[in-house]
Amino acid sequence: MEQSLITIAITSIAIFSIVSVLSVFTTIKDGIRLSNERIGADIMILPIKSNEKYISSLYTAEPSNNYIMIDDIKFLNRYSEIENTTYQFFTNTIEDSCCSVGEKARIVGFDQNTDFILKPWLEQNGIKLINENQAIIGKDIFSIVGNKMRILKHDFNIVGSLYKTGSGLDRTIFVDIKSARKLALDNPENQLFKKINPNKLVSSILIKVHPKTNIESLVYKINSYQDKVVAVSKAASIEHIESQISGLSYVGILLTVALIISSIISLFARFNTLANSRKKEIGYLRILGIKKINILKLITYEICIMAVIGGCIGTIFSVISTPFIINNLQLYFTLPVGSITFIGIFNHFVIGIFSAILLGIVSGLIPAINITRLDPQEIMSKGEL
Repeated sequence: MEQSLITIAITSIAIFSIVSVLSVFTTIKDGIRLSNERIGADIMILPIKSNEKYISSLYTAEPSNNYIMIDDIKFLNRYSEIENTTYQFFTNTIEDSCCSVGEKARIVGFDQNTDFILKPWLEQNGIKLINENQAIIGKDIFSIVGNKMRILKHDFNIVGSLYKTGSGLDRTIFVDIKSARKLALDNPENQLFKKINPNKLVSSILIKVHPKTNIESLVYKINSYQDKVVAVSKAASIEHIESQISGLSYVGILLTVALIISSIISLFARFNTLANSRKKEIGYLRILGIKKINILKLITYEICIMAVIGGCIGTIFSVISTPFIINNLQLYFTLPVGSITFIGIFNHFVIGIFSAILLGIVSGLIPAINITRLDPQEIMSKGEL
């Protein structure tokens, strides 16, 4: 019994590692896909001081207390390649009482007259405009549509929850830009607005360009023309994130392969010990006329049962741990995150159990074959029967 439990434990650890690596990278890849599909801006304009955080601003709820004077972005009117431009205004960040574990949410005002980021969702849900006391929440904000949410001592009615985007939109509370600026004025913690009227400021400008526009060329022209704001393309952001993932996946695959090899060695030794401990039982079965192939099938069934149990345990812990692993990775890397769906969990279970069975058979088949080859007379001559 003890030997079987140790075998199951080794299998569980190996499957936990395999499925966790697969689950984390599948979720991140899904986040990249969602971000690419659902972030409608081709270019993002940010304060020059936010240059080092521009990717975090797009893919996480990283707050930015740097602002742009509206007068400083009038030069954008000179570029005929720009199809649409809209403003957003960051007000504040609230703690993780509303979001996923370890996460924050930011309060952002959007200009409803020019917006094209939320517009597809608004139209899909039959919402034309929201009033000054209404808010739209990102997918990862824990609140119920129809309820009220208190934000900086003001009550807002939640009128909708956005679809999953894999970006910072999922951890953002959107209000009308006028409401956001009013909240900023009423917030005593931010002294900036005592000196500068927030109506003259924006946090970011989102740009949609005409089809067939060379986006990287336009970004270069914008950045070369002035030094007060920085432009970055969505494509460059995604490319940066994919390079991060490539580095992470390389390390993750190396560690997983090393663990699989060590698990095979450990399980081989464990199955060998289990087989030797059952010499007497197998000897009696052989004397009773049970064929070698039937004994081998019996041992293989037992190996598969232990593998399935270990695979299930490892996969369950992996599915539970994946959100926490991703949250910790996001402390050091900028990573978009997709949804963990029922179909995804089911697929991981199938992969986990299949991998466990394969691991068990590879590790246990040779000891099983060796023990079935023993001659009962040889076992008797050694006094083991």
